[in-house]
Amino acid sequence: MQSEAAITAQAAYCGTSSTTIFFSQVIDYDYSVSPPKPIYGTMPEGTYFRAVDNATFTDRILYEGFTGASGLTTFSYANCDPAGSGQPDVYFIFETRSSKGITASHGTVKRRHWWRTNTYWDYAPSNFDRRRIVAIGDNAEAINTQRLWYKVNRVYDWNRTALGDNSTFKVDFLYPASDYFGIATSRAAIGQVQLVYAHANVDDIIFHEFGHEVYYRRMLGDYKYHVSHACAMKSGCTPSFPACGGCIGHSISKNIGPEAAMIEGWAGFFEGVTALNVPATNVRSGAPYKYIEDPNDRGGVPTGPGAELRVAAYLWDFWDDNTTIADFVYDNDAVVSTGTAKERYKKVAGYFKDMSISSEFINVWRTNIKPTLDSTELLNHQKILNLNTLGGVY
Repeated sequence: MQSEAAITAQAAYCGTSSTTIFFSQVIDYDYSVSPPKPIYGTMPEGTYFRAVDNATFTDRILYEGFTGASGLTTFSYANCDPAGSGQPDVYFIFETRSSKGITASHGTVKRRHWWRTNTYWDYAPSNFDRRRIVAIGDNAEAINTQRLWYKVNRVYDWNRTALGDNSTFKVDFLYPASDYFGIATSRAAIGQVQLVYAHANVDDIIFHEFGHEVYYRRMLGDYKYHVSHACAMKSGCTPSFPACGGCIGHSISKNIGPEAAMIEGWAGFFEGVTALNVPATNVRSGAPYKYIEDPNDRGGVPTGPGAELRVAAYLWDFWDDNTTIADFVYDNDAVVSTGTAKERYKKVAGYFKDMSISSEFINVWRTNIKPTLDSTELLNHQKILNLNTLGGVY
């Protein structure tokens, strides 16, 4: 990396100019046409990038920083090439690390995915002004990671803006985790999501696993979450939080125990709400919120607080305004929430904070939710608790 003194000397020799560039990336492909047509999206805000001058021996970094909102980024760099002749031979490098705390890593947090553009020969800043620069992965894994990077940042921003939360929220996405951990399916731990190869293309799984991170952070609080995240990133450090045995191999068709059902129920609720509002383009089987709206439509779903779908359904009924899914005949909400999707989500999420992540639904209900409700609200909530076979916690 070029020293600060060298950059200063170069700028003095050449002079600098400002340019505004629109950064975008391929986020999906339309496979209905041949050859498949790329679908473009803006580079997520806060993505780390470098503008680099191609040179014979050592490439020179002209600028490094983070992308702006909507892909539009304004920055300055030298407008000549003192090491050669003419103007800089510029290319751009993007890394999957964000000023907001998100990283997407290749198997280990020390090896981030990155992409670079082709070289633009003899390009001064003025040549780039208002130009769209597109990052395209050059192999299947790079393309998958670009899609994952876009989706993770979308759901991350949705959650933050809904909660009015502008603090740093560190989450490391390890992809493809199956290559390094030998795991068969994706999973989450505090501060870390491990995704198997195929799941970079499945939105509701991405959102579900991210939902765990939201739960952990809200339940533990900022300090404990960040301490546990830092520990999880260190060799030989064991985070001081309990493992959720029932979450391993969990299923909406099984009674997984009340602790696991609370953790997975929240993630299922979050998956449904965000897949509906972000929105999702690739999902496993239809709308991921269909069975959350009506668990009985799924068939074979166990009852009670040990069933994750029952917990998710209660949270959904708490959030739903009865107009969310017009094509579903069954809509059973006794609580009709008002406000925008984000406002309703913020209300529900407000009850999930400052508790142990090993809490069961009964703990959250009796400690955080019930004491805040007036007599009318209590009656309404009792109805949806009973409807979702959770009446025993009342």
